[in-house]
Amino acid sequence: MMSRRADPHLDPDAEPGSTTRSVTKGSEPITAEVPIDRISGIEQRVIEAGAWTLEEGSGEHRALPTEGRRTLDPPAPERVPSMMLRLSREIGIDRQDDEIVHAFVEAMRDLFPERRFVLRLVGAEGDGVSLFYASGRLSHAGRDPLLLERGAASRHALGDSALARVGVTLSDRYVPFFEAGATGFDVPLADGERVLGILSVEYPAGISVPAWDAPILVPLALELGSKLRSARLLRESSYLRDYLAQVIEHANAPIVVLRRDRGIENVNLATLRVTGGAREGWMGRDFLDFLPPSEHGRATTALEAALRGRPSTDVELRLPRASGGFARVAFNTASITAPDGEIAGVVAIGRDLTEVRDLEEQIIQAEKLATLGQLAAGVVHELNNPLTSISVYAEYLLTKGRRGGAEAGDLEKLSRITEAAARMLRFTRDLVTYARPSSEEPASVSMVDEIDQALVFCEHVITEGNVEIQRDYAAELPTLWAVRGQLHQVFINLVTNACHAIAEHRGAAGGRIVVRVAAEEDETLRVEVEDDGPGIAHEHVEHVFEPFFSTKGEGKGTGLGLSIVRNIVQQHGGTIEVSSRHREERSGTTFRLRFPRRATSR
Repeated sequence: MMSRRADPHLDPDAEPGSTTRSVTKGSEPITAEVPIDRISGIEQRVIEAGAWTLEEGSGEHRALPTEGRRTLDPPAPERVPSMMLRLSREIGIDRQDDEIVHAFVEAMRDLFPERRFVLRLVGAEGDGVSLFYASGRLSHAGRDPLLLERGAASRHALGDSALARVGVTLSDRYVPFFEAGATGFDVPLADGERVLGILSVEYPAGISVPAWDAPILVPLALELGSKLRSARLLRESSYLRDYLAQVIEHANAPIVVLRRDRGIENVNLATLRVTGGAREGWMGRDFLDFLPPSEHGRATTALEAALRGRPSTDVELRLPRASGGFARVAFNTASITAPDGEIAGVVAIGRDLTEVRDLEEQIIQAEKLATLGQLAAGVVHELNNPLTSISVYAEYLLTKGRRGGAEAGDLEKLSRITEAAARMLRFTRDLVTYARPSSEEPASVSMVDEIDQALVFCEHVITEGNVEIQRDYAAELPTLWAVRGQLHQVFINLVTNACHAIAEHRGAAGGRIVVRVAAEEDETLRVEVEDDGPGIAHEHVEHVFEPFFSTKGEGKGTGLGLSIVRNIVQQHGGTIEVSSRHREERSGTTFRLRFPRRATSR
């Protein structure tokens, strides 16, 4: 039977004599690896040496040497190099520490069957023992797991600071692990001045240390230390590689890694988000393939400079988007140096300037519109004088003709002139009011009146598109507390967009727009603007209110109209939603707006 009694030194809470695991196999000596509980944060493995029988008697465990094996023989000379070769071949540095230690302890047990081994590994951070292996049952001597024979430290030139860094204490003599009076020696596992662990080799009481053991076990221990060091370096380098890869992958900036031949080695998620493409479409291709010809010269200059060790900053390039158009990205380029010092490639780290450049264009366009508005105000002023004259004289002639008995046809013509002049005067007055910067305060307004006024502004686009306007207004609608000019802007935008969609879908055949206004029971006013145009594609519906998003062709829309509409509605405490039927038998789009009856503009 083999059993382990908890060690009071390693585990202060353990009760002497308590057994945690036992393995039996008749009366024959056995070899077994027995996982046991974590003791004071130390992971332990207890490995029974095959040449020893551990017996239990009268509540106390003791180790007895196998009969007939009082003289400890050296291993056969040919076995040592073959064992070293097997360990080197089978135990790679990609193994975990416990796997490497287990393989070496098994090899030592096989080569030296009547010795006992204890191996302790120090954590990678130097924070105490991380692994504890023993080839037998420990005694209750209170042995410090990181106690090292002073002579062993001297033989391996380990200074006090290196030992103190990992908590190793020194002893003038070997302190046994298994039984009082046993002899043995320690071998530190070190990487330069960094202590990785300690191997202890112990012999039963009454048996001296054989002279041939150390010349074989010390090289084995050094090889074990080398394996552990290489395995830890591999894990650290793998961790750093994965860490840097994750940093690059999830950085909030487009990053492109290029080889010397401009072939793309890697792109990160931000690059894919900006362009909307798949990673597979980028890998291995020439970076210039993604740029319009007009960008090739600027990109080539920056890349060639980086390959000569000269970084470049703010190289603005246009990258094609999968959905059409281009993303504008300003790249900083720098060289990537290989371990031999040669430049292996280029990394380009960018800033997405697409929205910034779009906003700049919108500002320029807004300035043009502001200038045009000023010109329009002047033109309107010039038009008002002759229009007023036309209106006054037409009204005079109409009145005179009626009194003088003029022909009905002439009176009809004069009446039309009067109405047309009045309409033009009203239109020019409203146009100046709409173009003037808004300083209106909220007021009690009629939603129906404001919609009708907005339709007057849209008369040209309605007529041009051969669109029929159908009004469906509920009776006795309550007034709304709102800003007139902002309501005009909302419905001018919605009706204009609907007319453009109908013209694109139906051409000269025209179509229909239905405007509905109704009061709801929850103290809200509902307005619907429905058209029979082509509808909005399902994948675009959720984006229509985003700034700069447009389903119109290049140069045909700013992508700001519906975003402004939503902001105005929300400022009035309302909501707006859209539903669409795309490419169906009865296609079309409906915008549904709700305003609280006492809406106020913030």
